[in-house]
Amino acid sequence: DLSKVRLGYEGSHLYKIDGRYYLFVIHWPKGPHGRRTEACFMTESLDKPFVGGDVFDDDMGYRDSGVAQGGIVDDGEGHWYAMMFQDHGAMGRMPVLVPISFGPPDSGLRRPVEG
Repeated sequence: DLSKVRLGYEGSHLYKIDGRYYLFVIHWPKGPHGRRTEACFMTESLDKPFVGGDVFDDDMGYRDSGVAQGGIVDDGEGHWYAMMFQDHGAMGRMPVLVPISFGPPDSGLRRPVEG
């Protein structure tokens, strides 16, 4: 529904982690905040539908400028981080490192979440 977005999904990053595919994308919905938002969709097979939604919608206290668009990294010790960016006007895009987890292993979705 184009009436609900300022910018559709773009800036895609696709990962295969523990047998599942995760597609991270940025979008810019209209609404109360109207800021850049990170979404993630996942599937167990590329020939099946992806499911998911928004996973990070935060301005980190800076002018309602959303943090989004980046990739994820594993530190080799089981900790995962999203390396994203936030617009800071004339200073450009500032990097923001956000710890993430993949939810309970027994959940059907195992969606990445902040923290």
